[in-house]
Amino acid sequence: MITEQFEGDLASIQELIGFAHNPDLAAFEGGDVVQIWQDGSITFQKRGRLLWMRSIHRDVGGVEGLSLWMPCERGVHGFAFVTKEDAYEIGRQIANFLSRYPQLKITSGEVSRYASWVNREKARAA
Repeated sequence: MITEQFEGDLASIQELIGFAHNPDLAAFEGGDVVQIWQDGSITFQKRGRLLWMRSIHRDVGGVEGLSLWMPCERGVHGFAFVTKEDAYEIGRQIANFLSRYPQLKITSGEVSRYASWVNREKARAA
């Protein structure tokens, strides 16, 4: 059964995603743009005129079975353009959310793997 607390926690993550999403980040020439995907994956790729024309590099792997609302779509996958700082904050919120709701049937190993990956990458980025 979905509780009001669950719905509120999920809504706060999706509100954070909507607030952090900035498509202008992809428009600048040179450098990379960071994306967070519906499964929590954090990736980066070239931006500007090279967007979608080069490889997408994964920084943090996603969570199998997770499918969050995202403001953009590429094929059947949702994503948001965010800053690196926002990506790791959203990832931390996702990991906390998953650890609070074991009834989602996402294994504790998968949750802890994601949480440790987000924390490791955040520390490396600092």
